[in-house]
Amino acid sequence: MIGRIALVLALALAGSACAESNEEVGQNQTVTVTVTEPSPPLETDESSVEPDEPVVADVASTTRFDGSYFSVEYPAEWSVDTAEESKGSYLDTTIRDSVDATVMLRIDVAPGSYEDPETKAAEVEAYLVDEPGYRRLRYHRTVFLGYDAFRWDFIVEEDGVLLRKSDIFFTTETGDGVAVLVQAPAAHYRRLAPKLETARHSIIIPDAAADPGDSGDSEGDVEFCETHDCIENFEEGNGYVVQCRDGTWSQSGGIRGACSHHGGVADGQNVPSVGGTYDPNNDGSTTNWCGASRDGDGDGLWCEGRD
Repeated sequence: MIGRIALVLALALAGSACAESNEEVGQNQTVTVTVTEPSPPLETDESSVEPDEPVVADVASTTRFDGSYFSVEYPAEWSVDTAEESKGSYLDTTIRDSVDATVMLRIDVAPGSYEDPETKAAEVEAYLVDEPGYRRLRYHRTVFLGYDAFRWDFIVEEDGVLLRKSDIFFTTETGDGVAVLVQAPAAHYRRLAPKLETARHSIIIPDAAADPGDSGDSEGDVEFCETHDCIENFEEGNGYVVQCRDGTWSQSGGIRGACSHHGGVADGQNVPSVGGTYDPNNDGSTTNWCGASRDGDGDGLWCEGRD
């Protein structure tokens, strides 16, 4: 049982005497003993946390952030702390409540990371397991915005404040790793969850995120598809040209999920190594290949300035 338990013991002592004393103990004496059990732990089971489906909050007004890889709507009283700020291997966008900075939405994008969402979650968790107050609440695969994703909810102490955080990891069709985190003080999280989830589920990921180094010249794509049976979203591809098993052509070579709706990539194709060359038009001409990166200055040297 939880809480305080009152145990009443009725002792009927009828004229018995103590061996060490001649004092007579009164009959029908009542003794009350109070036992206090510890408070229950913070939420740790699936039934006590909010579902993965969006919870629509009554937000009076919102503001929109449009970045290079996504757009998102957030409460008008919040403010953008960082906007796609480079953190080395990823770009950080943090939007905070202007009144309480511990309430926030954070979206990190790692262009071309191709990392499995669960693997990424485990990597980040490894840094927190020894932090004060850390407790895992939720840790499982899910679906977010139509993407296969992994959700990790936890509690941890930061600067003396016990925070509850929820992080969702997924990889876009163009191979960009995305982590979307919301957080608030643990004591107020359930009250703020609808607002946090409404902001998180408002994210829009373009079908093909605009690559900062892309010249935007699609003339070559059009010419290629005039003589080849290209898949519907060929021009949105961010890799090299490959043929699918059903005979169609895709520009997502080297990216996980290429030709996923066309039987997969055809067998026996010459996949170039990073820094190598490939023949995008099957006409004998070659182009330098540098993963999923585009030509930074339009001179045809895709690997220029890269390791």
